[in-house]
Amino acid sequence: MSENILITGASGFVGTHFVEYLKKNNVNHSVFFDRILSGYKFESYGRVDTIVHLAGLAHNKASTDKEIYEVNTRGTIALAQRAKNYGVKRFVFMSSTAVYGLGAQTSVNESTPAKPMTPFAKSKHEAELGILELSDSNFEVVIIRSPLVYGKSAPANFALLSKLVAKLPALPFGLTKNRRSYIAATNLADFLYVCISHPKAAGEIFVISDGSAISTKDFTNAISVGLSKKKYQLPFPVWLMNLAAKLIGKSEMAKQLFGHFELDCSKAKLKLNWNPPLTMAQAMKLLKK
Repeated sequence: MSENILITGASGFVGTHFVEYLKKNNVNHSVFFDRILSGYKFESYGRVDTIVHLAGLAHNKASTDKEIYEVNTRGTIALAQRAKNYGVKRFVFMSSTAVYGLGAQTSVNESTPAKPMTPFAKSKHEAELGILELSDSNFEVVIIRSPLVYGKSAPANFALLSKLVAKLPALPFGLTKNRRSYIAATNLADFLYVCISHPKAAGEIFVISDGSAISTKDFTNAISVGLSKKKYQLPFPVWLMNLAAKLIGKSEMAKQLFGHFELDCSKAKLKLNWNPPLTMAQAMKLLKK
């Protein structure tokens, strides 16, 4: 591939995996890292054919709602506008399945109505709408909605679950029967690579995952195997864990751990002929490398 790719957020978790993937495939790329992106001069990087925009802010205590909006929404739209003016051909935007909200979902795909509930989800959805308005035959926008991304050094809930697996002799998820979709960082990097150049990706939104949905019990069992930590799963009632989470102000986390959120990524498979290169078991083996 001859295109020169500019990556934002290359120092982040997903960005690190994507840069590693590009290096393995000998793909030309440049990177920059700053949070506020609208002031960049593309001339500094030479010719830029494609931007993969991974940079953004998550909703945490260090970031106000205004900062999240400024970076995730205004920063993204401003970067896309500058990219279009500069003559960039394709703009691949890393969004999130958070735009669908946290309610129980049996099967979510690209046509499922967005119902963003948190400042982070709203910022991503508004960014999507803003950059889609810029999309045309000369400036191709591709939007990827990803669920929780797992892999070595992953943050957030995966880091918490990995820590539990590493330190506790048993886990409390024996009775969980929910169905949630996830994606391995390596699989996401592979899909980003496809979206860089596939002609049928232009102007599209894709919901992406490993292709199957599993319970929290099975997910933590997979982490255990990946880390070579044999674990017992105790039969704690899910309602009791939800109640405990509510009492300590962690209801949102409980929904993410015990609720249903199954993704249908058949559009990516049919339209782009894409299949995840790694199974979850194969991806989990990379945790120790």
